[in-house]
Formats: sequence, C-alpha cells, structure tokens
Amino acid sequence: MKRRRSGGFVDLTQAMDQFFKTSGITERLRHLELYPAWEAAVGEDLAELTKIRSFERNILRVWVDSAPLLSELSSFRKAEILAELNARLESTKVIDIKFYLS
Repeated sequence: MKRRRSGGFVDLTQAMDQFFKTSGITERLRHLELYPAWEAAVGEDLAELTKIRSFERNILRVWVDSAPLLSELSSFRKAEILAELNARLESTKVIDIKFYLS
C-alpha cells in the first residue's frame, strides 16, 4: 500500500495503475504489437533496413537506412505497407507512416 500525504492509504493496484498511466508506460506497452506486425508487413529484408522510431497519435515514424529506400517507401510502397500493417494489428490503428533517413 502507498501512503497518501493526507494520512490515508491507497490500494497498491490503484497506485500502480496511476503510475503506469501518468508515465506513459501503458500506452507504450499497448503498441508492442507494432514491432512484429511491421516485420511481417515489410518482410524480413526491409525490416533489417528500417527501425520503428515512434508511434504517436496513430502516426508511425520509421527510420530508413538509405535515401533511395526512403524514396521508394515514401513514394511507392507506403499505401501497401499501411494496409498490410493495419491488417495485422489487433488493438492499434495506424493512420499514416512517416519515413526518416537515419
């Protein structure tokens, strides 16, 4: 149990839930499914050349190893990858993918 400043006690479960919510851990854990879904959506070869940078407001940001690959993914493969990714995700929806040169 966690002691409140006013002298009362808070249930440990409630304290932990509040900590996870305020620290953002709950949100990050909820998006763990993105990593295997990304690899499956782009394939093993492309997964090795990319890395998930962040996921906020349903926008996935991805590091890309080279400028030609950045151009290919941004211009030609983005819609295909987005559709494949969302088909593999259960509790998360990606509305856009932004690619960045790493």
